[in-house]
Amino acid sequence: MSKPISIVRTVLIGLLLMLGIQDASVSAMSSGTLDADTHRQVLVEVADVIRDRYADPKVGQAIADTIMTYVKQGGADSSIDAEALVAHVMGVIRSMVADRHFDFSDRSAEQDDSDPSPARKRSKHGLRTARMLANQTAYFEFDGFPGDDESLTAVAKAIEEQPAMQAVIFDVRDNNGGAGDMVVLLCNHLLETDQLLYTFAGRSDAAATEVRSSAGDQYFGTAMPVYILTSENTLSAAEAFTYILQDLDRATVVGERTAGMANPSRTFTIAGRFDLTVPFLIMRYGKSGGTFAGVGVTPDIEVSADSALDTVLEKLEADG
Repeated sequence: MSKPISIVRTVLIGLLLMLGIQDASVSAMSSGTLDADTHRQVLVEVADVIRDRYADPKVGQAIADTIMTYVKQGGADSSIDAEALVAHVMGVIRSMVADRHFDFSDRSAEQDDSDPSPARKRSKHGLRTARMLANQTAYFEFDGFPGDDESLTAVAKAIEEQPAMQAVIFDVRDNNGGAGDMVVLLCNHLLETDQLLYTFAGRSDAAATEVRSSAGDQYFGTAMPVYILTSENTLSAAEAFTYILQDLDRATVVGERTAGMANPSRTFTIAGRFDLTVPFLIMRYGKSGGTFAGVGVTPDIEVSADSALDTVLEKLEADG
């Protein structure tokens, strides 16, 4: 626990004691215990949001019904620890939906401050590095996939400015995802025209919408070797990019299994304390129409994230 949080909590508890609040109340606040009314309120709000917002109405209704049956049977008629409440809600969600974008968390939970290393700063346009390596290999490291026009233009320019290349490596090992527009841009430089990239459908859509490739200004062709480096920190849109090119037999994926966050989502505040993140679109990817929700993308060559780049460079050297 950080010192400022400790100090604030100590002061609050001291004030409660001065005002004559019983030790049980102090203990409840300190442990994050919610009373029965709050317990019930949180579950009802969660059920309402999922029923009204989840991309698949039938599944959303089933999750909400499960939660409300628990409430009606008296399951929420007692106090509960916030951590236990989160675990209960996540248990219901995971019993029906694997996508790791679908999440419920307590934003007031104490953070682990034991790691002194600062978070790595994200690049302005998502492209951290663009350079040539040995054997005429282009290397692009992306830490995000922003979808604004300025970022799309900057990335397209960086790709087009690279000299003649014999292979290309996309490094998304530390990529927290972003927009489908960047996925389409990159795929356009690597695929023939009119390849199915993905489909999406929302709650009220009668049919899914298709998104297909169109040839970019610099078309690399289908013969140039393409490698994608992955890790457990490859998230969301970066996973989509990886899955599509692997599914279309256009890239070799090297590294670790990705996170398994497949569908775009929005976050709602519950009872002023909890965050409920709910997918609002159902996505299907590549020629197979598959998904990586909950399971991630499995590498073709599974090695540690730290050794993924060296593994590819050694392979390129051996292949001549």
